[in-house]
Amino acid sequence: MVAKVVAEAIETRLAAIGLPVVGQNVQDGAPADGSAFLLVQYPVTNAEPISVGAPGENLYRDEGGARVVISVPSGSGRDQALDWSDEIIALFRGHTDGHLEFLAPAGGPIDDRNDNGAYFQLTVALPYRFDQFG
Repeated sequence: MVAKVVAEAIETRLAAIGLPVVGQNVQDGAPADGSAFLLVQYPVTNAEPISVGAPGENLYRDEGGARVVISVPSGSGRDQALDWSDEIIALFRGHTDGHLEFLAPAGGPIDDRNDNGAYFQLTVALPYRFDQFG
């Protein structure tokens, strides 16, 4: 499970793109007007102890990835979605925020699966490492 501080850091940074960021388990889903939006998912987090110290001083590392789904209205073309994908990749590539480090983000495939009814969707994977003491 993603740490709350990691989810908050990712979603706050994504807000710089200027699109609504939709999370999980919220009342508001896609914008009612059918405009573009971002959805963030956290499909994997693996945690392990990195060092053992005094009680409360053990270092733990979470390695995981966030999946950002860029949704643009169907029929609007892919160029704007690709621009946002590039912007997200640049925003997170090599970025460090305290004990949170983003690695090499990458865009997902473009094929028939990108068409999802009212939206054309592209994905960006954001691999990260997060160290915390406990």
